Amino acid sequence: MARLPAIAICDDDAKANQQTLQLIQYYEQLYPENQSVVYQFYSAQELLANEEQINLLFLDIELGGASGVELVPVMKEKFPGITIIFVSSHTKYFIHTTRLGVFQFLTKPLDQMIFFEELDRFFYRCYQNQLLYTLENKEGAFQFPVMEVMYISSSIHQLVVHHIAGAHKKRGQLSSEEKRLQQLGFIRCHQSYLVNPRYIKEIRNYTIFLRNPVNGAVEELPVSKNRAQQTRALYYNWRMQQEESL
Repeated sequence: MARLPAIAICDDDAKANQQTLQLIQYYEQLYPENQSVVYQFYSAQELLANEEQINLLFLDIELGGASGVELVPVMKEKFPGITIIFVSSHTKYFIHTTRLGVFQFLTKPLDQMIFFEELDRFFYRCYQNQLLYTLENKEGAFQFPVMEVMYISSSIHQLVVHHIAGAHKKRGQLSSEEKRLQQLGFIRCHQSYLVNPRYIKEIRNYTIFLRNPVNGAVEELPVSKNRAQQTRALYYNWRMQQEESL
């Protein structure tokens, strides 16, 4: 069974802390498919002392003598991939949201509709990250997160799934993979290649440069001339959607 995502609230105002918890609980009552483990912290010290995994953090900016702004890089280093949402009654801190790469800025008192929208986005990301790619071949059965697939190449009826940690062969058609994965952003850049935009470093002329996050290696994929314009458009649209979700 998959581990539930962990949501943390860090606010030194006990009333505000409890109200945030109640909103999360109400949201999960309305959407039972989205469940989480919730932790409450009332100071920066309590938050920093925590060793449990945190996936989403509602962070008050003014924490007594501490600043939520200063906690962001610490929490990102401690929990890579954490989503942080600033919560404050002072909009003057909004500028720190973009500069620190914080997911969102919410003002107090919290608006239920906006709060629920942010939870929707968070759980959707969790859902995407949990989607698994399964394949079987002569070597056995393999299963890993879809998001770890860099690209898929094809030759006749043979496919090669290029995972960040290695490649796996299987029989199949690239058109079938395209139908299944295009909703997750995968782009058919060539008759023989389906690429995950998450790993694209650059598109130059008719070549895509991919960077492997595990070993830092850069790979090159061809872009068909008749697919070049569409490939660039799909990639930049994907990037804009990612930036809008931050």
